[in-house]
Parts: sequence; C-alpha cells; structure tokens
Amino acid sequence: MEEKEEKELVVDEETAIKDFDRFVEFLKISPRKLEKMEEEKEEVIRGIRHGNITVDDEGRIKCHLEDALTFEGGKTIDTISFMDRRVTVGEMESKMLGKSDLEKTRRMFAFITKENSGIFTKMGDDFMLISQVAAFFLPR
Repeated sequence: MEEKEEKELVVDEETAIKDFDRFVEFLKISPRKLEKMEEEKEEVIRGIRHGNITVDDEGRIKCHLEDALTFEGGKTIDTISFMDRRVTVGEMESKMLGKSDLEKTRRMFAFITKENSGIFTKMGDDFMLISQVAAFFLPR
C-alpha cells in the first residue's frame, strides 16, 4: 500500500497556536474541557500548520479536504465549514439516530457542518480530520 507523502508546513507553530486559541475562544471551550482534548488539540494545530485547517479572524474553522469530493452533475466539495456554536446534549440526542455508530457519527457531522450526511461516506483520510475538529463542538 502506497503511503501518502506528508504535506509541507505552510503555517509556523506560533501562528497555528494563536489560530487554535482564537477558535477555542470563539466556541467558548472551557480550560477543563480542553485539558481532556489534548490529542485533538495537537491534531488540529497540526492541520493548521499543514494548511488543511484555517481559522478566520472571528474564530470560525474550515477544513480543506486533501481529496475533493465530486458528485453527479459535477458538484465538487473541497472545503467543509462548521457551525458557529457548540452542540447541546439535546441536539446530539436528536441527531445521532442510526443503526451503526458510523451512521450516527455521519449524521452528527452533517448537523455540525450543514452538509448532507452522504458526503461523509465518500471520504477517506479527510474523515479523520473532520472528526478531530468535530470533537470540539460536542458536549463532553
């Protein structure tokens, strides 16, 4: 199996950390919750450094897909945007309906990104990137 070459760094570490902190502040994530999410934090900062994740001046986050998704009719998705707030427990309960854990996860991602849940079935490695970011929107 051929291994993908790691993408070149496009953002320095200091800027990536500032971008991540702006995202955390925007979502009002508590230090206590953040302590439990060290692995996700490191992966998001890594994604920012590689240019796969961007954070705007307000703190909104976007994932730039390594492999753009193309659908019938020629529609292409190469960027996934996320909602402007965190998810409540009630919303999570109502959205995470499905037969399998993966189906529930896809439905939750669809809610957080305002995309059709079907797009996530076409993803490869980008699914993990979305997963790392999505963790910050969910109650813990």
